[in-house]
Amino acid sequence: MDPDAANAAALANAHALHCRVTTALLEAHRRRHQAGEPYFTFAAICKAFTAWRRNVAALE
Repeated sequence: MDPDAANAAALANAHALHCRVTTALLEAHRRRHQAGEPYFTFAAICKAFTAWRRNVAALE
């Protein structure tokens, strides 16, 4: 795989977004655990990710 500059930039942006999402969800999971709330299920993670993505899109 030898991406050109535009593809390399797109891959870097996708990787950065993935890192931000993962970090945000892990932090939310940690806070829920410390508060004694139930753990995230896969469905809850999908809903949280969708809500987060809408918030980020609204800021752009």
